[in-house]
Amino acid sequence: MIGFVGFRHFHKPPELQLLYGLLPKYCGKGYATKLARLMLKYAFEELQFNAVLASADAPNVASIRVMEKAGMKFLKRIHKNGLETIFYKADRVHFKTSDIAHTLEFNS
Repeated sequence: MIGFVGFRHFHKPPELQLLYGLLPKYCGKGYATKLARLMLKYAFEELQFNAVLASADAPNVASIRVMEKAGMKFLKRIHKNGLETIFYKADRVHFKTSDIAHTLEFNS
């Protein structure tokens, strides 16, 4: 196992969001972006979601970059309890699942 990917409820009120994480030795190799794109494809094609949200703490630049590279668009930035959180969103109508097939090869 190298990490995880899926959907989980976050914040108040709860919002279903994309969630991913990798063990440190697998970071920086493009795996998180590939997994995030796969989950977006699954969300839109299989689960019939209209949109997918994701968020990260502002200092988590790597996670923000994954959201951007996965095709998500900046939604908003909020400050709460002294923390800054950045939100991204992917919409089914703008997401190109046809672009995913060639990006899913995993190299170790």
